[in-house]
Amino acid sequence: RDDLVFAQAEPAINVYGKGGAFLPHKDHQSLTVLLPMSAPIESVFTGGGTKFWPPAAGRGMEAAAGGGVGADDWSAVLWPSAGTAMLFGGSVDHAGVPVLSGKRVMFVSSFTKKKVWTKEPDGSWKRV
Repeated sequence: RDDLVFAQAEPAINVYGKGGAFLPHKDHQSLTVLLPMSAPIESVFTGGGTKFWPPAAGRGMEAAAGGGVGADDWSAVLWPSAGTAMLFGGSVDHAGVPVLSGKRVMFVSSFTKKKVWTKEPDGSWKRV
């Protein structure tokens, strides 16, 4: 779609083997969609999951990524069934938890709608 701006290299399918993870980060897009294509409930992998942190002013994700201040302040880890999407805003701190065994497969897409302006008949501009 030409009215959406996607994060670099997305949409994508991420495959995580043993030890595979994604460090804490924010996607900085309007919406993130994570769709598990495999799930621990089906014994496809162990570990894994998506970890979330609550909003906290001044807590740098770099510190959390390095195991420093904020690394243990997470509020939830989700392991949804295959085909169950997680949707959240791009300002949410999250990470891919390390896979202990097997293979975790995720569809990922972060995007923002382009800001498009149209000129109205009265000469004013309207964002659509």
